[in-house]
Amino acid sequence: MTVSSCSFEDVNAEYHPARDIGDGLIVGATVWVDLENGPGGIGDARLVLSIENARTLAESLTQIVMLHDAAEHAAAERAAVQAEAA
Repeated sequence: MTVSSCSFEDVNAEYHPARDIGDGLIVGATVWVDLENGPGGIGDARLVLSIENARTLAESLTQIVMLHDAAEHAAAERAAVQAEAA
């Protein structure tokens, strides 16, 4: 399955603890990530992650955001140098 969107109106994450679903079957703890496009729910998506996958994603997202911030900072510095030179 592939879901593609430039932007969602809202992004929410919710923790769901491990639970017994009957007959002794235990479902491990999960994180539900809801990607919502607003009224009507057309194009909404839900990603259900195990805790292990949520940890991996959290680490990856931290690195990605840091790279983005560094790129923005470098671009701002270049713009300042160009403005000063002009």
